[in-house]
Amino acid sequence: MRADLPALLPLVCPVCRHVSARGREIYTLSVALVLRSTGGEDEGSPEDIEEGILVCDNPLCGRRYPILHGIPIVLPDLTSFATNQLLALSCFDEPETLAVLAAAGPDDAALPRMLEYLSIYLDAHFGDYAVPPPDGPEPGCGGTMQWQAVEARKLVTVERTVELGCGVGRGLHALSQGAELTVGVEMNFAALLYAHWILRGETVRYARRSIGRHYAPASIHVPAVSSTSVQLICGDALDPPLAPDSFQRVVSLNVLDSLQSAPQHLAVVDGLCVPGGEILVASPFAWQSGVVAEEGRLGGADPAATLHELLTTGTGLSGSYAIGDCRELRWKLRRDSRSAVSYLTHLVRAHKNIITVPFHR
Repeated sequence: MRADLPALLPLVCPVCRHVSARGREIYTLSVALVLRSTGGEDEGSPEDIEEGILVCDNPLCGRRYPILHGIPIVLPDLTSFATNQLLALSCFDEPETLAVLAAAGPDDAALPRMLEYLSIYLDAHFGDYAVPPPDGPEPGCGGTMQWQAVEARKLVTVERTVELGCGVGRGLHALSQGAELTVGVEMNFAALLYAHWILRGETVRYARRSIGRHYAPASIHVPAVSSTSVQLICGDALDPPLAPDSFQRVVSLNVLDSLQSAPQHLAVVDGLCVPGGEILVASPFAWQSGVVAEEGRLGGADPAATLHELLTTGTGLSGSYAIGDCRELRWKLRRDSRSAVSYLTHLVRAHKNIITVPFHR
């Protein structure tokens, strides 16, 4: 984490922010302790905190949040994080040894599930940089059309952009080409670790699923982005630890149908976007019970039309949007050498209308 991040882009405590009679009350986080860092004046480069502690500036709260491997973990329930996600640290092991551990099963054990997730999304994000390339019924990079559409936005540069639910980081790699600072928010810490390594230009080895609980090694090497241009945050895409009206470009790719409430997520996207700013929202609308609440879906047989209506009318949002582009893109997820899922994901690009107040003499 950039040591100057709290000054450059304030992080907000998700525990004590609330709405009161005075309006929206938020409290920022400060660096309380640096345990391990790189760079700094002695090395002639900006200081980067690898491990440390953030603290809420609200004296009535004082909640503390860890920084691990350069990633601030700003979640209200750190106990659940420590219980469920520290398995992600096994990502430091080699894919051959992880494959042996996963082979014992069962299929729904934590390690096999994590390896399957990483195999699917590393191929979908960076399959065009992978050696060997992904095989199976949908070979190659599964998200090529989507990444090309996102990368095209580099022609219109902005100061800050954020991607909610950034996964293993291909969207961030594309977005960073058109922004001074690109922020990625993701709940899955294993995905963030891979994004961290890949975006730094490291050659990353991972376990690619061949069939069942059998995996073969693969590797990815991608041209690095500037270490000061991308910041990863472990946070909730429904409640990100970011101040409102902070970004000129807000991106959500295939996240609407992966959270409990699509309208709530749209409200978060809207809240982070400055007036006149741009949003990119994509989704295949593949609703699943147990993931998206019944009332959290965009209703009807044509959720794309519902999405357009919500944006153009500003229903449930701080304002309305002018849709500049929409298209259907292939989104392919390789599960193993014999199976894959192919979606049409609907991408909408829209600009937030600036509300003008009439002048009266």
